[in-house]
Amino acid sequence: MIQFIMLRTHMTNLTHASSPEPPQPRQEAERNFRAQTSTAGPSYNVPIAVEQVVQTLSETKLRFLIQSQLCDNPNFVKTIENFFLVKGKDIIRYHEDTESEDCGESEESELEEFPSDVESENSNDKRERKRREKVILAEDEEVIPKNAICENCKEEFELDRNERGCCVWHLGRKVLNDAEDFWADHDPNCHGDPEIFIDDPDLAEGFLWTCCKKAGDADGCKKTKHKNKHNIVRARVPSPSPVRTSRKRKAERAVAMVNCATCHERYDGNNEEESEGCRFHLGYKKVSNKSEYAESFEWSCCGEVGDNPGCEFREHIPINRGKRQQ
Repeated sequence: MIQFIMLRTHMTNLTHASSPEPPQPRQEAERNFRAQTSTAGPSYNVPIAVEQVVQTLSETKLRFLIQSQLCDNPNFVKTIENFFLVKGKDIIRYHEDTESEDCGESEESELEEFPSDVESENSNDKRERKRREKVILAEDEEVIPKNAICENCKEEFELDRNERGCCVWHLGRKVLNDAEDFWADHDPNCHGDPEIFIDDPDLAEGFLWTCCKKAGDADGCKKTKHKNKHNIVRARVPSPSPVRTSRKRKAERAVAMVNCATCHERYDGNNEEESEGCRFHLGYKKVSNKSEYAESFEWSCCGEVGDNPGCEFREHIPINRGKRQQ
């Protein structure tokens, strides 16, 4: 949220920039931004009325404003890259085995799980080798949005800022507490099924978590890193068997993660369920003239608002195969 406010305040200054600057590491970009805005002052005096209207714009109008700057303002694009994108190699990994991600585990103990055959290998080299052995969806140099929603606690987090203990959640599920007298005076015929009150904070004591047997409003009993499909460590594709086979067959077995030529999403080519998840638009994005989509975009194929998911479904087409078909 802080990053978005900084970006929103900085948008007017970027409009008056003349030429793009080279991309900067995120920490350096933040330092430079704060230095420019707090000490030296802005290079352009933004009218107070403009600052006020930017602070009160709706999400739809803010998106329209941002999208309108992307094509004509290279400096603004660089700001987006510095603040909101991350390379695959900088993503902090998450293991499906939650015990290894518990708050009490240390990084040094994790490094011990990766013994080295090289006696001179220091901790930094070992840490880098460990990272390379943990395969995730994104390649090392692939750039993706850094903000994601955690599958466990449902909170937003940054993929490159994710430490043990950041995510507090329950491993089990919330169920009705029949052992107590909390529901003794509850008449289902009059008040309804107790299950419909499972998320009511005033009736939290009538439920408990299966994992820790605590009341429904108790804080999570599990403290781990945040989890999202982009940081989950995936099993490596098994090496080809020593049986002699063609180079083509070896290449097919060696490749697991591929890009779709249609929707450009990255997916596991060996997973049938993921292979059927291509969602795309047949048309193109254009400025909308509908009143409900004021100052926004819509798709020519279905008339839906610009950020609406695709209106067509089919299997993913690997990008290499898509090129051959063209």
